[in-house]
Amino acid sequence: MSEMIKSKKQIMRDMKTVLNASIKVFKPIYGKNELLQNIRHHTYHKTIPGKVIPQTGKVIKSPGDKKEVIITHKIKTRYHAGKDINNKMYLEFRDTRFNIKHILNDRFDNEYLEIFVEEVQP
Repeated sequence: MSEMIKSKKQIMRDMKTVLNASIKVFKPIYGKNELLQNIRHHTYHKTIPGKVIPQTGKVIKSPGDKKEVIITHKIKTRYHAGKDINNKMYLEFRDTRFNIKHILNDRFDNEYLEIFVEEVQP
């Protein structure tokens, strides 16, 4: 029976190999400029371990023979590392920005979060 149950150290070792990407989280800061207009800019919040998994990609033709590429990814991270992340934030991995579309608590067991993101094209 004890062979079937993984030790805590082995589980942590497995998570390190699975969640091997360092993903930066940026949060919005609200304020006013010199014209007293409401402004919003983003600032670095924290770095979380995660795994970036490509999901879909599609090409949309726009008028004027212009092509737009939409690429979506899923980022899997530990629940406690990312429980304060919301849709107003954005993520960055290897100088690529990802806008958050949806956050899912995988199986509602508070173990992993799946963050569905869309890659921002420069």
